[in-house]
Parts: sequence; C-alpha cells; structure tokens
Amino acid sequence: MRVLVAAFGTRGDVQPAMVAALALKAAGHTCDIFVPPSSIEWVRGLGLNATAVGLDYAAVSRAAAEGRFIDLLRTLPMLRHEVDAQVEAMDEVSKHCDLVLGCSVFAAGRLLSERQGVPYRFLALSPFIIPSPQHPAPFLRPQSLPGWINRLSWSFNELLWGAFIKGPINRRRRLMGLAKVPTVWPQLLADVTYLAAEPELFPAPTQLAPTRELHQLGALFLDEPNATLSPKVEAFLRAGPPPLFIGFGSMSDPNPKKTAAAITQGAKLAGKRVIVSRGWAGFELHEDDHLCVVGDEPHHLLFPRCAAVIHHGGIGTTHAAARAGVPQAVMPHLLDQFYTAHRVSLAGVGFGVPRYRLSGARFAEVFTRLSAPQLLERARAVAPTMVMDAAQRLVANITAPR
Repeated sequence: MRVLVAAFGTRGDVQPAMVAALALKAAGHTCDIFVPPSSIEWVRGLGLNATAVGLDYAAVSRAAAEGRFIDLLRTLPMLRHEVDAQVEAMDEVSKHCDLVLGCSVFAAGRLLSERQGVPYRFLALSPFIIPSPQHPAPFLRPQSLPGWINRLSWSFNELLWGAFIKGPINRRRRLMGLAKVPTVWPQLLADVTYLAAEPELFPAPTQLAPTRELHQLGALFLDEPNATLSPKVEAFLRAGPPPLFIGFGSMSDPNPKKTAAAITQGAKLAGKRVIVSRGWAGFELHEDDHLCVVGDEPHHLLFPRCAAVIHHGGIGTTHAAARAGVPQAVMPHLLDQFYTAHRVSLAGVGFGVPRYRLSGARFAEVFTRLSAPQLLERARAVAPTMVMDAAQRLVANITAPR
C-alpha cells in the first residue's frame, strides 16, 4: 500500500503522524510525507522521505503568543493559503496513492481523497477536536460549561472557520470539478478518524453528529533508538536529587526575560532543582547548581528521572509525563491546552495553572504543590496502564479489508 501522510503544525502536531509513517514503513508500506518547513530536517533525520510545504508555524506561534481570542483570529488568515499550497504540492503524488492520512492543520485531505477516489483517514491527537456536547470548541478556555453552551460554541466554531477557510476550499473544489461544501470542520476531519490519545486521560467523547467512525488507539510514542541525553543534562541529574522539568515547547512568550526571572526566583524560594527548556520562547537563565538550561532533550529518557514536569499542555508532552509516572502541572497557552489541563486534573495526575502574570512566588507554590504524595501515587498508578501498541493498532486498522 502507498500512503500519503501529511501533518501540519508544530512538532507536537507532526510527530505522531511520523510515528504512524514509521509503523507503516516497518510493515512494508510506502509513505509519501509532507510536513512544514520547520519540521523537515528532523523528519528526514528519522529516515523518512519528506517534502516541505506551507507555513512556518514558528511565525504562527509568535502571532498567538498570548493565546487571546484576538490573537487566534490573527492566525486564521495565515491558514487561507494553506489549502492551495497543500493541494499544489500533493496533487501529483496523490494520483499514485491508495490512501490519504492527515493530521492537524491539513485542509486538503478530503479534497485530494475525493479527487483521486481513495480513502481519507484523519489522526486526531486529542478529543478536543471532535465536536461534542462534553467540551467546548477550541477557542474557548473554560472547560466546565453546560452542554448547551458547548453545542453553541461548536456552531460558532463552524461560522468562524467558514469565514476564513470555506472560500479557498470551495474555490479549489470547483477547479477540481468537485461539488461545493456547506461546512468546513467536517472537511478538516474524516469519516474515519483515529483518536491517538490515552483513554485513561482522554476518553473518547460523545459526538454531536455521531456519523463519524471513531477509533481510539492510544498515544503514538516516538522512541528514537539512538537517542541519548546530553552530557550536560546527565551531569546535572547525577549531581543531586531528581529535578523538576519546565518547558513550553513550541509556544512563544511575549516577555521571556520576565518569565525566566520568575522561574529563577520560584526555584530559589521553593528550594528546588529545575531543568528549564529554552523552547521557542528562547528562555535564558543564569545557571547554577539548582538551574540547568537545555535545548531539545528526549522526553522518554528525561522525564522518568525528574520529580515532576511543568509544561504548556502539548498533547505529546502530557502523554510523555504520564508515561514516566510523574506528576505534572499544565500551564496552557492556547486552544487544546486548556482542555488538556482540565483532563489532567480530572485524571488526578496533576493540575492546571493559569499561565500569565505568574510571579516567582506563584512558581514556587506550583513547584511545592507538585510534591503532594497523592499526585505521585496516582501518576505511578496510571503509567503502567497506558496503551503502548497504538501504532500497530493504527496499521492494522488502515490495512484491514473494508
């Protein structure tokens, strides 16, 4: 089987799709892979043949740095051009593929599958993307709303996305000889959707329109066989008790110096050793026996050796911390991260913390709260129950006769 695999967004959006591609490749299938320019070198480093397409998602992250609704609105016009860019890059390749597998901001998946008459499958990394009365649409932060407000939010979500994306989608459909579509969100998902999320943390939701075939697989973990921790991190880990890890991944920060100063003060007040990931925010701190600043480090090797993890609520980081069996504090910046913080709290493996206006004293409070015995007990109980064969489940479902 030849599969077109396309994933757009930050590394957290792209990585699970690459796990799927590696599993398909290991099973003897061929994958044609398309990712954003910011991910291309890393993906090729996995031994996958990939083509760079579309937006620089670091620019999108900077535009939405504060996570406000107005900031999110600013990013939508950026996505208008993704439809044409994706179709033009993949149209010829799609003629030779047996299936299209999309993930995250993939606007052209259904277009290409309909044009070529091949199946389309979508990889959802969190239930938050599935319209449901159990949670609001992505633009809302509160997560304990009544069902009628959640339903209303999904209607508004469709209007919002339709205002920016429906025009480019239908123009391209007209050029392809395909009928116009009245709605956008179903074009971004698929009639068969795979939920790549751990059921213990992120159970499949009740769907608003239960016509979508939804398969919950479990999280797609990437364990690179040759990955190692840097000598700097190894030395820091060996020099004292397990530290806290804090990092916000591909999230930008409107004032990284202020945040770095608050982290430094919080570590001193709480008397904690802390590893700080620079991330896309570019944090820089004065290093000493209690503070270590790092670049990219393999989470599956680092997190089990930490006391707890403080992060932005990226779905991959959340799963990695849960797998390591350590407590986590989620400081959501935008979109699904508020849903993630809510689910982490409900699962009892951590808690959510408002991200902005954090002082050194507030960081110290978070660092101390993560030492609660009940959090560690619950985190250790969840870790061994997690699904670890999600990639194999995905391949089996994709290749099963229908």
